[in-house]
Amino acid sequence: MNNGGKLKKAIFHNNVIGKRFFNISLTQVCPPGLHITLGIFQRLFNLLENDCHELDLLMITKYQHITK
Repeated sequence: MNNGGKLKKAIFHNNVIGKRFFNISLTQVCPPGLHITLGIFQRLFNLLENDCHELDLLMITKYQHITK
């Protein structure tokens, strides 16, 4: 924080404008768990949605054969 927290110079200091809360190296930052969890959930939800859509199409074709 040699520049007194000036926003314009933050780009030259890893976007840091104040003192650290924790003494952790920038290479040891935890991956964002929420984003990882959301990514997994989104993939599973898309699989479920596609399976439901395929089941819906199958039911429509079977229903059409019954009503004819």
